[in-house]
Amino acid sequence: MDKNTEQIKKQREGIKLSVNNSDNLFQSAELLSNNGFNGLAISLLILSAEESVKSFALSLELMLGSKSEVKNIIGDSKSRHVDSYLFIHEDKHKLAKAIIKDLRSISSPWFNLLGVAFPKYKKHFDFFSLSSRQCNEIEQLLIDFDGFNNMKNRGLYVDYLKGIWKTPLDLNIVDYKSNQKKIALIRGIFSPRIKYFLELPDKDLGLLMECLNDD
Repeated sequence: MDKNTEQIKKQREGIKLSVNNSDNLFQSAELLSNNGFNGLAISLLILSAEESVKSFALSLELMLGSKSEVKNIIGDSKSRHVDSYLFIHEDKHKLAKAIIKDLRSISSPWFNLLGVAFPKYKKHFDFFSLSSRQCNEIEQLLIDFDGFNNMKNRGLYVDYLKGIWKTPLDLNIVDYKSNQKKIALIRGIFSPRIKYFLELPDKDLGLLMECLNDD
């Protein structure tokens, strides 16, 4: 196995583990909510979204290589580097902007030409390509996602707010359903594309990466 193929396999392993963990967290949240633990369930929903965003960012970085804005901001990526961009307010915005820039790049006319030049990969370009409206919607979701951190903490900790002690048990089913809807939107955009990306054979992905990074 050459070094490039080994690197692809290693990064895809991290992407697969992250997206599977996102699914597990989302399903676990539903079980907790069904048993009345809505606060903790909300926290798991948000963790699920973070894992989905992480795995999508790593997919873009791997697919676009040196042309990836995600790669430019997180460097030689490992999942722990991406995690750091999910915890800090300013870094979340950096990661969101990088993801959107990469998505807009994939949706550009240049990628459409690549699809014509390499018919074998046209369906891959079409699947990842998004309209300007869709890119704008994703950008807004990622910006809004920055505000989820406070809710995640509320679902985990007892806190003293405005003269009242608040616990995770104060969050109810309405709070859960509201957050579940938002998280489902994020996962609904990212998860299918990540899983599709993971189904590509290593050899095909390597050739696709060569196409995308050919100057």
